Amino acid sequence: MARIALILAIGVSLLLIGCSASPEIQDTDAPEPQEAQDTSIQADSSESMEAGDALTPCDPSDRSASIDFEYEVNVDTSLPDEWRNEFDTIFEVLQSVTPVSHCISTVSGIQTPFPVFAWSSAVPNPWPEFPQDLSGACICGDGVDTWMALEITAEEFEYDSLHRYSVIAHEYFHLYQISVSSNKMANGGLAMWLVEGGAKVFEELYLQQHFGKSELDRSLFPISFAVNSSPEILETYDRDYSLDVNYNSSAFLVLALADFLQETQGASEERALEMALFDILAEMNIESDWRLAFANVFGVTVNDFYATLEKYPSTPSPEPWVEVDVVDGAQVMPSEGITLESIFVAGT
Repeated sequence: MARIALILAIGVSLLLIGCSASPEIQDTDAPEPQEAQDTSIQADSSESMEAGDALTPCDPSDRSASIDFEYEVNVDTSLPDEWRNEFDTIFEVLQSVTPVSHCISTVSGIQTPFPVFAWSSAVPNPWPEFPQDLSGACICGDGVDTWMALEITAEEFEYDSLHRYSVIAHEYFHLYQISVSSNKMANGGLAMWLVEGGAKVFEELYLQQHFGKSELDRSLFPISFAVNSSPEILETYDRDYSLDVNYNSSAFLVLALADFLQETQGASEERALEMALFDILAEMNIESDWRLAFANVFGVTVNDFYATLEKYPSTPSPEPWVEVDVVDGAQVMPSEGITLESIFVAGT
């Protein structure tokens, strides 16, 4: 199978901003939801990296800092040209709005050019010579190298699911999270719902802004009862998939947190999302205990925030394919007109 390889050289000037794989998004026209590939961050930070000179101490909000960070993009011909063209557009937008932080220089195991592999699930792994078996969608690593895998489910073309594009934003945001937090958020360093929920919110905001529709239109249905009865189970990846389908419940917690910040601290919607998507990551450079970092950034303990979630009642699911009780997330959904630029760039 022929492949296309491209190296993108990016001079990254830090915009920050102060604050910001998902598994498959169930297309509303698809006949039945399927459990998605886990897109957890798997990069191992045990080896050294060569992405540039480490800046110590690292402050991701230092806008004067910059780093040249390259991407080696490998797109298999099993994906149509329209997907490749959209990939180029999405990557260009994301690098402008949320450029990788110079703090990535402090992360071991990440190299430049950073490999990106994309292919259709309709074909076997096109890169069998690669040291690790590529599969799913993730930022993955083996202790020496780290890469982005984008195995695009063939059915997503059949059902015209926008997840074939939004997964690019989701996985890119994971790389952004690694760079801003100096990878302190990986391997349980930060609650799963903040990591995956943040990436889920990011990808849906991208779709809403650039495609005019997203899972936000359906209020991220389904959001499970776990968000108000036992949100702590969403702190780790070892959770029942049915309680966090497509990371919808995790994303709800991020949006509920942003709503809480608007109500209690008078933050604007943009600033509240910036705090939830960026500030908590940046704080991890200073405070490695995520619960203490949470209190430092949001002015409330994690448990006290969880207590506020009781106001979102759960009810039986209106859809037969969802067997658990659900929460209506409509009241915490972001404004339709909000943009990623207004969250990540406007304050710089």
